Amino acid sequence: AWGGYVSYADANWTAALAFDQKDGANGAAGRPRDRRVALAAAYKTGPLRFSTGYRWGQVKSALGASTGRDDFYWLGLTYAPSAAWQIAAAYYFDKVKQRDGASNLKNPHQLTVQAIYSLSKRTDLYGAIAHAKHASLNLGAVSQLGVGKDSQTGVALGIRHRF
Repeated sequence: AWGGYVSYADANWTAALAFDQKDGANGAAGRPRDRRVALAAAYKTGPLRFSTGYRWGQVKSALGASTGRDDFYWLGLTYAPSAAWQIAAAYYFDKVKQRDGASNLKNPHQLTVQAIYSLSKRTDLYGAIAHAKHASLNLGAVSQLGVGKDSQTGVALGIRHRF
């Protein structure tokens, strides 16, 4: 596996471009290959931060045939009304063109909303809710869901302390 990235940041803007390639074991027929290229950007103004990104993905078999292809997009908005509070929402969409050689697949997407309250410099309270359609949470495989199900909702509440 190998990859790299370049990024740029100033007071308001952040941008990054990344590439990753993972090669499978070399066999008599060749070696399978998994490639990803991502571009992301964020803009901050006052208490608001907007973020967006795109990731291209391709998987090829040892014979060089395409076995996977998708375009993954995301949008995010974070609002910090005070130094202690942070509220964020994000939407993720995966345009699946091919997976394991099959095409015409349903496109997974997920909406996540979270709130974080800082008790101190190292301790936060947090709450989050997420709903995924045509996938399990974090856009995992539908096979992780119950029979006949194609969506999942999750809720998390907790306290985080950084050591």
